[in-house]
Amino acid sequence: LSPSPPSLASTVAAGAAAAGAPTAVAAAAAAGEALSRAGVKALWKREHLDIVRALEIAAASAAVPRGAAAAAMSGLGYTPTATEAARLLRDIGFWSAEAEPPPPPPPPGASANGRPSSLSASKSASTAPPPARARSDGVTAGWTFPPDVLDEARRLRAAARRRRVGFATGATAVGRGRRNCLAGRGGVWAVDDPAARFLDDAITIRRVRAKSVGDRDVWRVTVHIADVDAVVSVGTAMDTLARERGESLYLPARPLHMLPAAAMEGAGFSKDLPTETVAVQMDVDVGARALVDWDVFAAVVGPVRRVTYDGFNAALGGGRAAPRTSARRDGDGGGVEASA
Repeated sequence: LSPSPPSLASTVAAGAAAAGAPTAVAAAAAAGEALSRAGVKALWKREHLDIVRALEIAAASAAVPRGAAAAAMSGLGYTPTATEAARLLRDIGFWSAEAEPPPPPPPPGASANGRPSSLSASKSASTAPPPARARSDGVTAGWTFPPDVLDEARRLRAAARRRRVGFATGATAVGRGRRNCLAGRGGVWAVDDPAARFLDDAITIRRVRAKSVGDRDVWRVTVHIADVDAVVSVGTAMDTLARERGESLYLPARPLHMLPAAAMEGAGFSKDLPTETVAVQMDVDVGARALVDWDVFAAVVGPVRRVTYDGFNAALGGGRAAPRTSARRDGDGGGVEASA
């Protein structure tokens, strides 16, 4: 698509004819009528999808579309504004007209988009920017996904919850190829901003005796990452969209997520239920300042204990009220658990 196309619809029509699409589809495209998202993807080239991505960013940012995106909007009869960009995305099925329930408002000092503003939040609620849903540009988090992806996300979230309840009650066995860490002592800690709605990583820290360093004690640090693949299957509509987006963008006005909220809730860590994870385990000899062993594996861990950056900083001794720490060796001599 050239920077100044006469009409994006005519470009789609030409692509339809070249792809051997039915005449009715090509005619609908030439007339500027709405196409299904699947139909659009089958007819458009990568450069057209890049324009759609630029429109998504403009709409989510409440910014004015520019360049090829603005030219495409004008060619289709839309005014190049953020509100009109959102309307165009809904008209062609890339976004939905359905809004998800709003997230809870961020507490004082937290950033409005859920990213950490600093380790020691200082802004007050009165000076924080208004939540995205208070804007009048017609964009909400739920609208930034196609209807089929939102429906699929809700189904997958329900299935994930049933599986996690099964892990907690013992009704569902942890499958082969996934390590059962439900009985791990010392706790699983999720460190994040107070306003973070989704927890996607957590850590455990244990002291163990390592044969690789002559049976000396080392610290075993395990980073658990929420296993999205356990919830979002390859080849689903949501998997396809996530591959297209490739990342979550934290824009000034609001985030443009790679996955819908329902999917992130289904895969993310919970304070009440177990979570399927991909774990990176590292044995660290602090005295030698060396990594002495490591492993990567799929796992299931128990509910997390949530802690803020300030709380974690205090636990490490960087705050004014650092809690006491203690260590105890496992009953069978297998390791020492550190707690704070």
